[in-house]
Amino acid sequence: MIFQNYFQAAEPPSKSLVSCYKYSTDENDFYPLHCHSYYEISYIFNGERYEWYNGKKYKVSDNSLFFVPPLAIHGNDNITRVNDAVIQFSTSFLCVLSSLIKPDMKLSLNSDKPFIVLQENSPAYNAMKKLGENSDDFNAMYAETGFDDFRRSAVIEYRRNSLVLELIAALLESGCASIGSGGCNFSKIIALDRVINCILDQPDNVPDMNTAARISGMSYYNFSRLFKDATGMNYSECCNLVRIRHAEELLLKTDKSISEISLKIGIDTPSYFTRLFHQINGFSPAEYRKLFKDK
Repeated sequence: MIFQNYFQAAEPPSKSLVSCYKYSTDENDFYPLHCHSYYEISYIFNGERYEWYNGKKYKVSDNSLFFVPPLAIHGNDNITRVNDAVIQFSTSFLCVLSSLIKPDMKLSLNSDKPFIVLQENSPAYNAMKKLGENSDDFNAMYAETGFDDFRRSAVIEYRRNSLVLELIAALLESGCASIGSGGCNFSKIIALDRVINCILDQPDNVPDMNTAARISGMSYYNFSRLFKDATGMNYSECCNLVRIRHAEELLLKTDKSISEISLKIGIDTPSYFTRLFHQINGFSPAEYRKLFKDK
């Protein structure tokens, strides 16, 4: 799994508030499981893919807007060729208006799933269409100027940011999304970043909750509360999800036995590993390997 410190344009979220790019990817292309400290909106103009989000799998297609809050573990697998746009923005971007300058602003989707399908000619659909049409211009202008022409760079950023704000406003106005307090400010998210990075880097030796709280510089209680608020999972759920995702990779890419893989991800009891694996995936490790290896 990957922990991303930078936007897709390799810019740090602390210095650039928004990134917007359009992509065309082939059938069976995929992006591995990863997480990051900023929001991400992925919109499919046409095509079909599976999106993974915090251990669950969703099938999405034309006009689907997939919403990823900070620190959520996600990835995707194309079923067909996909044309999409990816917007990434920092938590600070939500506070650009004077009436919204609060340290704990939180944007969320009003759906029981992490995606919605935009209706054609709705305000959100039209805003997303404009972003798609202009994203190539943003990228070409950046490549042309190399950020040397301050005035042109300012024009590009204001145009791009205004279109992203138009999309967010349309989602809020239509009731598809909500904004309010209750999130984590940027400094708290960065503190949690360090912990999640440790989990992803060493899934076989994840820190216990007391150690994780110390790494984040928080009390045990604050860490537990903020971790759940930021990721949608409690700490043990997140650790188990990362372990099982690592086990999936080992099942498909190696010939190690179930017992060896159990030990490799830091679980001493193979029977517990099998129960946990089945609980998350709906298959036993052996069934998973039989179904998906070499496919």
